Amino acid sequence: MNAHDKYDVKKVAQCTYDTFSLDVANAFKETNIKRSDERRRALQVLQYFIKAFRDKIDIFELEIKDLAMGIRGYGVFANIGEKFLGLLERLT
Repeated sequence: MNAHDKYDVKKVAQCTYDTFSLDVANAFKETNIKRSDERRRALQVLQYFIKAFRDKIDIFELEIKDLAMGIRGYGVFANIGEKFLGLLERLT
């Protein structure tokens, strides 16, 4: 495999990662949560993703590309977290 092929694979993987993160985050916007157990579970999932990205950011020995992925993911979920938590407050 030459360097060009590796670059293409890396770009596809990065795009897939970003798309997955956005899709999961957007699912929180579109969710129709009525029951308290659903709200609790949704909040746990949101907290899991935010913690996973935050933990990645806090690793000092991380390569710059991994740090960038952590920052992008944290930003996506922190943004949606504000909106989602507002929705949860209105439902309770």
